[in-house]
Amino acid sequence: MNKLKTVLLLMVLASSVSAQVQETKIQAVFTLKFIENVKWPQNSTPMVLGIVGKSEIATELEERLKVRNPMNIVVKKITAAEASTCNVVFLPKSANGSLGNVNAAIG
Repeated sequence: MNKLKTVLLLMVLASSVSAQVQETKIQAVFTLKFIENVKWPQNSTPMVLGIVGKSEIATELEERLKVRNPMNIVVKKITAAEASTCNVVFLPKSANGSLGNVNAAIG
C-alpha cells in the first residue's frame, strides 16, 4: 500500500512540475511577443527586461533570446527598487507583494 501511495504522489508532483514548466514557457513567449509588438523609440542601447524576485522565466527567456534576439533584449534579475532602470518589468506571481515597491520605484 505504501508503494502505491508513493507512486501516486510522484505522479501528482510530476504533473505539477510539468504544468509549471509549460506556464513558464507560455509566459516567456507572451512577454517576448509583447515587447516585439510595441513601437519603442529608436535606440541603440539594449532593451532591458527586468525580472523581479525569483522566477524560472529568466532562464527560459535567456534560452529563447540565444536563438533569436532581433531587439537586443537583455534579461536582468532585479529588485523592486531597480525597476526604473528597465524598459520592461516582469513581476512573477511569487513577487506580487512587490507591486507597490515597483510602482514607487517607477514613479
